[in-house]
Amino acid sequence: MRNLYPYILTFVIISTAFYNQAQNSYFFNQRNIFTVNASYNPRLVPILRDNSFDANYYETSLGLGTYYQRYDKDDVLVGGHNKHNLMLNLAYGRIFNRNKVIGLEFNYQKHRMTINENPTSGYNNYYYEEDLEPYIVSTPVFNIYDIQFTYGLFNSNHLAPNQHLISYGVGVRIFSLDKKENYREDPSTPYTDLSYFLADYEKNFIFARLSLNYTYRILLSKNLSFDLGVNSNITLTTDFDPYAGDPSGYDFANNKKVAYSREYIKSRLGNYSFFNIFYFRTGLTFAI
Repeated sequence: MRNLYPYILTFVIISTAFYNQAQNSYFFNQRNIFTVNASYNPRLVPILRDNSFDANYYETSLGLGTYYQRYDKDDVLVGGHNKHNLMLNLAYGRIFNRNKVIGLEFNYQKHRMTINENPTSGYNNYYYEEDLEPYIVSTPVFNIYDIQFTYGLFNSNHLAPNQHLISYGVGVRIFSLDKKENYREDPSTPYTDLSYFLADYEKNFIFARLSLNYTYRILLSKNLSFDLGVNSNITLTTDFDPYAGDPSGYDFANNKKVAYSREYIKSRLGNYSFFNIFYFRTGLTFAI
């Protein structure tokens, strides 16, 4: 038995040396990681349902699609298509227990509410004669802010090279109306008071959000890594009716008719945001 002691001691020393080398080679005693990346999402559901609408509603629906309309600086109605989402991401993570990460993530993107390409307003059903007019009201634009707490797990004790990170997030997604747009009822009628454009326009739309994310990390230098990944996007709310008919409503609190009711906008934002589930992500991570 005593003859084994030198071998056991040698094994312990060599194992410790390799362990320390692994720590120095990969972790470099780093505990804080800062990430900047961009996420891209093709809006598959609106693309597949482009120009679709539900004729069963009494009021003509604006339908689904990728089309939006706005007034330019000369107050001319112009349109475009929003078939893609681009999100900017900033994140901080703290490493603990060698391969686990807790952190905080901030995301931003701009979103134009979209409709079908030939929108009309009026009535079109079995009980009323057709009385349709082109819909020429500006479609709203929103700034979107995401805040998430995240928890992640590397597949080994090494940060890099070429390591896999699975992470989970929980937080909120906040939609805030972009008040700088040239919103108009028609070319000659601007919404100088946005309370006539959207009821309670100063109040944000807030959705709870879950995410499941995968990141593939490639070490570029001692402190810098290149990231490739996929983010999933799951909402905790499911009561979205994307075919809601008449977008206008009545603000009973302020006794006025508005171009867009909050219920209509909430349904649209929920549908367009959370039924586009996957974002493809790329960016850089700096570790210290």
